Amino acid sequence: MSPSSTTHSSPSRQGPSQQGCDQKTTDSKLRSAAPPSRAATLGVQATAWRPASAEMDRRDWVIAGRRLGNIGRCNQWWIGDWIRYGTARWGERYSEAARITGYDPRSLANMASVAASFPPSRRRDNLTWSHHSAVASLPDGEQEKWLDFATTARLSVADLRIEIKSRQRATSRDAEEKAARHHIAVICPHCKNEISLDSRGLNKKIVRVRGHSQEDAGKDKAIPLLSATL
Repeated sequence: MSPSSTTHSSPSRQGPSQQGCDQKTTDSKLRSAAPPSRAATLGVQATAWRPASAEMDRRDWVIAGRRLGNIGRCNQWWIGDWIRYGTARWGERYSEAARITGYDPRSLANMASVAASFPPSRRRDNLTWSHHSAVASLPDGEQEKWLDFATTARLSVADLRIEIKSRQRATSRDAEEKAARHHIAVICPHCKNEISLDSRGLNKKIVRVRGHSQEDAGKDKAIPLLSATL
């Protein structure tokens, strides 16, 4: 199988749960959390957190962060968006965000990175945050292909990672085999040493190579192809 994230531990809060949870559980946890001010309450969606306004003050931002930290699960997108907002607005450090939410700085950095890789419009509510994390390091086009595949094949996060690694190994192997097909081992008639060349573009019986012995360093020499292995 073909047409990718890093496994994270459950909160220590050291990291978020892999599989996330459904919207019903999310709504229940939101209702049970301690009520902050109205400004800190607004803006939570299934796969995104948004400030109540562009001018949300730092007090409400801190309250929102504490509340998100207390929920404990299903909030990787929310915390990623929340910390990115605080960093852009006030230059907040991960150490301060860790104190507010209870998550360690490394997990917070990862959540912010995945949130940055996927604008809200590209986040899929039928896949978990960890599915997105699995493909976050790939180019945008590859991300979409793998998320489509994960949806169609109903892959778990672990299966998605396996498929990505398998495809990457196959691609690497193909590249190595292609390079080997173009490898030529040339024996220098002057020093009898082997010189490795790429046969692509070579259409002559004589090639010019930069001097490879100490006395010929920096010089170009014409060398006949006395021995070659394709």
